[in-house]
Amino acid sequence: MTQLAFATIAFSALFAAGEAHDAGPHSDDPLKRSEHMAVMDLVDPDTAVEATGSSRDLQTAPDSDLYVPEDEEFLIDGDLDVRRILIEGTLRVTESACTIRFETIIGGTCGQLIVPASPNLRRFIVKARGPRDRDGDPTDVAGGIILHSPENTVEGQAKTRIAVPSEIGPNYLRFATPVENWQPGDRILIPGITWDSPDDVVSIVSIDDGGLRVVTEAIGQDHRLPDKSLPAVGNLTCSVVIESENPDQTQRGHLMVMHEHTGTAFRHVRFSQLGRTSVESTPTTITLGPEGEFVAGDENTIGRYPLHFHGRNGADKTVDPHYVEGCVIEDSPTHGLVNHGSHVSAVGNVVYDCAGSNLFAENGIEIGDFTDNLCVLSRGRQSKANRKDEFHKKNFGWEGTLVWLNGPGIDVEGNHLYRAKRALIEMDCEILPDAGTPFSYPVAYVREGAHKQMLLSQPKPPQAVGVFQVPARFVGNTGAGAVFGMHLQRHLYDLKSFDTRIYPEKTPVHDTRMFNVDSGINGTYLGHLDIRHCRFDGNLKLSTDYRPYTGTPSGTKVHDLVIADCEIRRFQSGVVDRGWSDLTVENCLFENNLIDIQLLARSSIKSPHTVTLARSRHGGRRQMQALYAKRNPKTVYGAPADYWVYGTYPERSGKYEIEQFLVAPHTLDGHMLFYSHNAASFVPFEGTGTEYDGKTNQQLMDEHGVCVDGRFFAAGDEIEQLPRTNVPIWIAKFAETAGNPRTPE
Repeated sequence: MTQLAFATIAFSALFAAGEAHDAGPHSDDPLKRSEHMAVMDLVDPDTAVEATGSSRDLQTAPDSDLYVPEDEEFLIDGDLDVRRILIEGTLRVTESACTIRFETIIGGTCGQLIVPASPNLRRFIVKARGPRDRDGDPTDVAGGIILHSPENTVEGQAKTRIAVPSEIGPNYLRFATPVENWQPGDRILIPGITWDSPDDVVSIVSIDDGGLRVVTEAIGQDHRLPDKSLPAVGNLTCSVVIESENPDQTQRGHLMVMHEHTGTAFRHVRFSQLGRTSVESTPTTITLGPEGEFVAGDENTIGRYPLHFHGRNGADKTVDPHYVEGCVIEDSPTHGLVNHGSHVSAVGNVVYDCAGSNLFAENGIEIGDFTDNLCVLSRGRQSKANRKDEFHKKNFGWEGTLVWLNGPGIDVEGNHLYRAKRALIEMDCEILPDAGTPFSYPVAYVREGAHKQMLLSQPKPPQAVGVFQVPARFVGNTGAGAVFGMHLQRHLYDLKSFDTRIYPEKTPVHDTRMFNVDSGINGTYLGHLDIRHCRFDGNLKLSTDYRPYTGTPSGTKVHDLVIADCEIRRFQSGVVDRGWSDLTVENCLFENNLIDIQLLARSSIKSPHTVTLARSRHGGRRQMQALYAKRNPKTVYGAPADYWVYGTYPERSGKYEIEQFLVAPHTLDGHMLFYSHNAASFVPFEGTGTEYDGKTNQQLMDEHGVCVDGRFFAAGDEIEQLPRTNVPIWIAKFAETAGNPRTPE
């Protein structure tokens, strides 16, 4: 019997019990069905040991295969060592301590895996599977747990998983509220706060003061953030552990929840040293032949992650999601928790030490949330790679990003994010082909609100919209130690058929704090962001790239930004406007930036284009300047006693709102304005203790190839202060003056 025929027979038998599962995955495509159901061939019910009753009453050997029949229950009530288990009924695990050694557990479409909550340690150890078996396991899926039903629950003892200490001492942690169920011997993760600073993982020695003070092994370093607050810490110890026996790359286990979009819950479970897919090369897709035989593609089989919800498409907001709560995922050669086109709520988990992305949304039309998680250390690919080549292969998230989104449907709220080789949060709305066409984001997936109502109120409401035209949500996230705090691409940007102002709501980036990053938020081809109540602290790093390290987005086609009530510190440029569309900056504090606000007039600017700057203030060293205007043919400059304005802005829109622009609180004593000429003797860094300290722009250019165009006006210079105004100013025709910048007629 061919593998395809056997898979079809086994598949039909599994679905015979109920109409709810009649269609099954890929019911219209036998080859795809064979590929995704090949896991069922790993256990032959006719030759396996029938498992009913309890494991103590069952005679098994380490090479035994078990089969739990439909409508039957099998209780594992002690240690068990077998090869494979196929569940069509219910597999239940005792509340007592036990160890289960196995190579593969397969949950059928009617099968249930139940592990009840208990403080006792239950260990699931995935045994090494040996050499690759292309005949018996053509899809490279063996080794781990693969579940196909919507009724699985795996729970350990509930405990405080993540907490923010009020004090970190040399060998203790103090908390404002007691931590629950922490025990001596528990491992505690204390994140490093820069990319280069290591994490502390220490064991608990004792618990004092009713859980308010935790005595630990020695803590190696200072973990205070620049604002003197402390990072969240995570408890890595769980009473249910799923782990690989052999951590070798080819022998690791993985866990998949297949096709279903609801009904599986993991709570307080530790997933350790799982995952076979590696970020060190491009993942490959298995190809099967007409009879289900292996043809090609297992060099680095895609999708073998520590915890993988493989729905691909069809998730529904009206149906409860899968739940992952209070779990720990540690040491992965690839991503950590993966939502692939499914509906997943991931809350309060600790994901530590992943080569890829700790939390990963794979194909673009995922829905759900990443809430209150602690993600620490995304190592990224260590070997060299061409980013453009990998992007064209639809390979994402391998560079070292803690939270990666391929679409806007997952709410990212209240997360604690530390140490990523590239970014703390990254979103690139370039959905994978298996999600459908590039503009097939269902309107049903869109969050309730003005944007969805706008779509539904159209004369012919669309069934689907472009994934780029759906607002994302980022609220209450804190992090440190990356090149980018956030990096966003291809989100809510203009297409030729869309007007900039079609969107009734912006994507919120609210109550966010990003420290020790080269750029706060960056990206390109994005817009409609409401950045509010945020703090971004940079590394004050000079760039040889033509794009500076900035606090807020500065790339190509970045438009319609509101930046309000924010604090922006220690960047090459705090806010950059490249002239694509409207910008509002109000009630912000700029401190110790080389340039607080950089406005670049370009020939490609959006019309109309209104810039509103109001009620912001400048602080820090006098050498750090408040305003910068780059000389080019579209820019108007006057003498030092004059104020300046862009000629193209009033020409195109007739409006350029400035409130108290050149006087305190926007500048220091009204004496800071950048000009892009006579800059060679300017000293941008003084008293900083860095390698740039005290050097002029000319020296910086000679030694490093970069400098800051500008000129510093000392306190004795006479500078006319611009009167407070909120009306159009200097609207006039401009004429070219040979050899000079344009001056007003």
